[in-house]
Amino acid sequence: MPVRDCGTRASLVPQPALAEFMQSGDFATHLRRMRRTYAKRQASLVRALEGAAGYLDVRNDPSGMHLCCDLRGGIGVSDAEISARATEQGLCVRALSSHAVLPDPPEALLLGYAAFDEATLGRAATTLVAVLRDLAKPL
Repeated sequence: MPVRDCGTRASLVPQPALAEFMQSGDFATHLRRMRRTYAKRQASLVRALEGAAGYLDVRNDPSGMHLCCDLRGGIGVSDAEISARATEQGLCVRALSSHAVLPDPPEALLLGYAAFDEATLGRAATTLVAVLRDLAKPL
């Protein structure tokens, strides 16, 4: 079998430092701290999106750095349309359907929260709810 190129590889230079970071226990401490931070941010975003209940199915996720919020059926607008309008309003909201290769892709919004503080997430949620109210029909 010929050897295939599997893309870029990790640099060897930082690997000893990373190994030491992991062996020292500092990496595990960092992961615990980040999990708490991300859980707090996620909970803040979920609370801030309560006004979107007629448009989105917003649920806590046990892990990760983004939420995948399904569109409620019958709201009369696609995830791509919502994503485009949200982008016009300065938000980065991804349409799940744009990541799918299925003939009838699921429609949901991907909302990242890891890089933002709670106040920023609250403002972004308010803007997204306004976009949804402007575009969609509530259930």
